[in-house]
Amino acid sequence: MTRRAWSSASGRALLATIAAAAVLLIAPATAAADPAGPTDYESEIVAVVPPLDTVELSIAGGDSFVVVDVERGTEVVVIGNQGEHYLRIDPDGQVWENRRSPDTYANAERYGIGSLPPQADASAEPEWRRVGSGGTWAWHDHRAHRMDPFPPLNVERGEVVLDAVVPLLVDGTEVDVRVSSVWMPAPSPWPGVVGVALGFAAVVLLRRRPAIALAVVSAAALAVGVVQFRSLPAATDPLWLWWLAPLVGLIAAIVAVVLGRRSSNRREHDTIPELSTIGAVTISALQLLVWSWERRSGLYRAILPTDAPFWLDRLVTGAAISAGLAALVVVTASLVASFRVSAPAPARSPG
Repeated sequence: MTRRAWSSASGRALLATIAAAAVLLIAPATAAADPAGPTDYESEIVAVVPPLDTVELSIAGGDSFVVVDVERGTEVVVIGNQGEHYLRIDPDGQVWENRRSPDTYANAERYGIGSLPPQADASAEPEWRRVGSGGTWAWHDHRAHRMDPFPPLNVERGEVVLDAVVPLLVDGTEVDVRVSSVWMPAPSPWPGVVGVALGFAAVVLLRRRPAIALAVVSAAALAVGVVQFRSLPAATDPLWLWWLAPLVGLIAAIVAVVLGRRSSNRREHDTIPELSTIGAVTISALQLLVWSWERRSGLYRAILPTDAPFWLDRLVTGAAISAGLAALVVVTASLVASFRVSAPAPARSPG
């Protein structure tokens, strides 16, 4: 392969790699909702007064969402912050949202929004829009979690930082849902540290075949991501990125392994690596970095939005960070070395 041909092919491979990675790099920013994320607070429903037999209430994502599950034949109305009817689950299980309620807009994000649109008017007649079915819904109720993203003052970890009430009307009866939130103790950093060490060591030990290390780490990340995705109710809009990025990374790593073996069988002594293999390894590494970057705060937040063991989630996240970075370094070094090998030697002057 000539230097010019090699450079042209490498340019196309790099452009294809960047384009493929950009799809998932953009994915978190284009998500339609504000999904549950790692948090230092854990909210729980401590009392429902009077008790309910046909309505189940819970908190999802540590303190992120209030979840209501209503049996057919029961009507539930969630009262907003200004006393207006905010949400309604009718006896058929259809879920309705009042477009005139300020909470409809304020609760769209975990920490609320800066200003309300003109149509938000708690005193106006409700304007109902159907948003769900099946009698189950979840929402960011700001009465159920701490709104300040900064640590509380004059409070120790392990202490209560919030006591509040979310009022309901259940078949016309007033019901108080009492919620308490605790500032949880900081997690141990060791699972993340061990994960970083394992991911780095795997790539270094397999530096001639980094795709094998990436395949193992991507498979672990895929398992962790699937568990997280399935841990949360559909109404919370869990991110597809949680399992899609490691799935793409796993497929790319497997492709790189297969291509690498074929290349070795064809040209054992060729010092120029196959660009397709390098491109596949690069895509796999980038997907691990996209995945771990989105969940980086889970390394130091106390509560994670998953049913998986927190230590395992942090270990795999740490491994994904270091394996992705180390693989990119290995690939870059291979490209530089290959370019030097393929470059023609400078002509010597006569004499």
